[in-house]
Amino acid sequence: MSTLSRLFTAINKRYKALDEDIDVSDYIQPHALNIKVEHEPFNHIVIDNFFKEDFLEELTRYYQTIFSKGLVDDHTEKERFHLFEKKINYDGYVFSPEVTQEEPLKLFFSVAWNQFFSDMFNKPTTFGTSFALHHHPIGDKAGWVHHDYATYTFPYKLVLPNGVTGTRGEAGKVTLTPTEEKTKNVQQKRTIALIFYFNNPEWKEGDGGETGLYTSKSEDSLVKKVAPVNNRLLAFDVSPQSFHAFQENNTDRNSFVQWFHVDLEWAENKYGFL
Repeated sequence: MSTLSRLFTAINKRYKALDEDIDVSDYIQPHALNIKVEHEPFNHIVIDNFFKEDFLEELTRYYQTIFSKGLVDDHTEKERFHLFEKKINYDGYVFSPEVTQEEPLKLFFSVAWNQFFSDMFNKPTTFGTSFALHHHPIGDKAGWVHHDYATYTFPYKLVLPNGVTGTRGEAGKVTLTPTEEKTKNVQQKRTIALIFYFNNPEWKEGDGGETGLYTSKSEDSLVKKVAPVNNRLLAFDVSPQSFHAFQENNTDRNSFVQWFHVDLEWAENKYGFL
């Protein structure tokens, strides 16, 4: 993407963000607006006391409402927390909500939220996003060391009025032209990742469930553990070097995860054809 193209993309995002009438500062604490990116072992930020209390409470109630429906083993069950597919090699349960412009999830499917992290890491992003709630019951095994630099396919039919493209459901369905129908699935690369910890017991040393940050695929290259403290956000720049892994937990761990994406061409020009 040329410099001019990125400029037009940024302008368009900000314009749509203004149309949304969403101000990120209404949701997050003032100190979170001026956080500095840490660079080792890769670009990331850790922000404690991230969301304002009233929004955190609303988000927690939403999580508990979904969780109260129970856990199922069938990964094809989409209306409750279900086990990850075995091929993912990851313990725990996941729930992916419908794309929505209703509270409390409205923020996460907004252009303003996308733009906030795009600016933070100085990276272009598309309107494509993936969002899910995670639950790890006691004793989940440590995850494999990986980097999240993966390709995701977005269906055009999930475009919201603000231009954001989601990952499931029929919200904001649009009518496709014959040409669009042929090319309705768009592949993009993950470029920024978020993990937000909430609805957890008060964390203490030995509880586990941290997110480990590594310098390579080797488990011996662990340099930092980010504990799942309530109302803590971990965000990082996704690249072929952003190695991380879930650490075995001795108490329940709950979170939401989200990814922003970028065009394949931009990612391949920056990181190569991986």
